[in-house]
Amino acid sequence: ATQRKIALRAVIVAFAVLVFFVVAGDFTLRQVNIPIRAFQIAGGIVLFLVALDMVRGDAHAAGGPESDKLALAIYPLAIPKIAGPGAMLTVILLTDLPPCLATGMPHALEVEGLSVLRRRIPVVHALSFSIAQGGSLALLGANGAGKTSVAAFLDLAKQLRSDENRHVVASLTRHLEYVGDSLVPSSQEISYKAVVRAQFAPLAKTLGWSARPSDTDEQKVLRANLLATLGSAADPDAVAAARKIVDEYMQNPASVDGTISGNAFAVAAENGDSASYDQLSSALAKAKTSDEYNHYLYALAAFRDPNLSQRTVALVDQGKVRQQEYPRFFGALLSNPAAREAAWKYLKDHWDSMAQKVTSFGGAGAVSALGNSCSAEMSEDVKQFFANHPAPGAQRAVQQSVEQIDGCIDFQRRQSGNFQNWLRNRS
Repeated sequence: ATQRKIALRAVIVAFAVLVFFVVAGDFTLRQVNIPIRAFQIAGGIVLFLVALDMVRGDAHAAGGPESDKLALAIYPLAIPKIAGPGAMLTVILLTDLPPCLATGMPHALEVEGLSVLRRRIPVVHALSFSIAQGGSLALLGANGAGKTSVAAFLDLAKQLRSDENRHVVASLTRHLEYVGDSLVPSSQEISYKAVVRAQFAPLAKTLGWSARPSDTDEQKVLRANLLATLGSAADPDAVAAARKIVDEYMQNPASVDGTISGNAFAVAAENGDSASYDQLSSALAKAKTSDEYNHYLYALAAFRDPNLSQRTVALVDQGKVRQQEYPRFFGALLSNPAAREAAWKYLKDHWDSMAQKVTSFGGAGAVSALGNSCSAEMSEDVKQFFANHPAPGAQRAVQQSVEQIDGCIDFQRRQSGNFQNWLRNRS
């Protein structure tokens, strides 16, 4: 009779606990700011301690008063053996599944293990997804086929303005940035930046620029992404938020979340003037930690004034750039349109002494950043230079950079007129 009471109580308690986690588990974890990954780790530790007690013979004895035996129904039978961390996590995740999976609704479309090759290169590998009746799914990404116009993509982006999924937003920002870098002449930058602001400013306003204790990791990453994108588009609220974060960091680095600090410095620099540059340059000289040093150094590499970019390149000869930072530092400069010419000239002039320092393991380093250019002159210059100057371990990176530049030139040729028509009709 006692064993039946213990079993019944254990089942009832475990059921109640799991029902609680079905109804309020995700909300509870968000309120106490515990990510799912931390919950998994903590659950594993609890199970390990229970198992360790059993191995050592420290488990609860079977003898003793009936009240003690009934207490076993709660611990360790109900929790954690029946309703353990694994079961709790499972019910939380099940409640977050799409309706077609959580409720068994029929699928309008199911795809399993889709793979696509283009010129023997895998562009899609083992993709699986399902769409419920009445649902929709958008796959964003460059497939290289050239069958979709940039106007169609921009119209699709407009339909996704309210989407808060950080992966969707990240894909949109990457492709809109590529369109801006490759198709937008300087005379139309203001108009295109207005397009970007219209795309993301409403979502940023909903999310807010101020961090909240209840923010999930997804929301933190989304806010940082939006800050970088809107800051590059000269959104006044984003720029003001970035400057505020930079000021807070310079007063107390520990007070700023690392998820957003790097993007904040980049935005502040992109929209900064010579006074801002001097302030960050002074802070670089006084940096106390590697984290502070990196924030200040790469902010200096992000300024859009060519004269300030010259000063940044000169930091190398002044000994203010650590040698281990050369690959990333020159990569950042070559990725900055305002600094690209000065950085590339410096590399060519000093290649014999710099070659080993600016190429990293795997041959990437600064060489890969040359692919951010989009001009036939740059493509020819890169090919001619490296035909006469060895790039230790970076031959493949040189080839890929040239291919990337040529791909951008071809994209300009095919889509420039289409983009101009779209922008004109929008006006």
